[in-house]
Amino acid sequence: MQGRCAYGGTSKTPNKLYEGDHMPQIEIAHGETRALVTTPITKSCDVPTKLDCKDRALWIGLSGGIGAGKSAVTKTWQDMGATIADADVIAREVVEPGTEGLAEIIDRFGADVAPEGVLDRARLAGIVFSNREALADLNAITHPRIRARSLEILESAPADSIAIYDAAILIEAEMTHLVDAVAIVVGDIEQRVERLVKMRGMSEEDARNRIANQMSDDERRVHASIVLENHGSLSDLDYVARKVYELLVTGETA
Repeated sequence: MQGRCAYGGTSKTPNKLYEGDHMPQIEIAHGETRALVTTPITKSCDVPTKLDCKDRALWIGLSGGIGAGKSAVTKTWQDMGATIADADVIAREVVEPGTEGLAEIIDRFGADVAPEGVLDRARLAGIVFSNREALADLNAITHPRIRARSLEILESAPADSIAIYDAAILIEAEMTHLVDAVAIVVGDIEQRVERLVKMRGMSEEDARNRIANQMSDDERRVHASIVLENHGSLSDLDYVARKVYELLVTGETA
């Protein structure tokens, strides 16, 4: 459960939607899509930031498996005014030509991974994803920089607003402590496979393998205060995401 602290924030433990903690829950549904929101969603004084709770936005971590619809939710919330810290975008920024991040990668893995000073991601991936030690070294270079830049973006959001940390591996990378609450987007595996084949041009086998290699939706749910169950159309998801955002901003839905 959660304990109160200064500025209306909380010192938190994970909100567990399906493990009997009996916290109030709100359901928002439209078509075949629904959201389950465990309330209250409030600021945590445990978040590692130089800002006081009263001086920063509400920080929501957004995660979800491939093909679930996370990017669509991010777009909806950005359209509604949220500040977005996109971990994928930031991960590219911290290794751009001329950065300290790229220099450290070259020093560790050799100049061949950055011909003409530009990172060859495919070549680097071929090295690190078959070698756990190499992957750990890469993460040690990039993760602190991604975290620092993400915090800069989150801290830049106005105090009375919402800031979203969009990170596919938010939970796997044990970064949930960086945010006030975790939102996840989940979906039926067959629907996710269909989306990946139609929208990203993947083979069915590749899509299934990628889903199988990620954390399961049930594992994600344990960490989530907000679960968006995307079983319908894109318009259904947009509607539900908008209602969740309204709830985060005002405490109620229209």
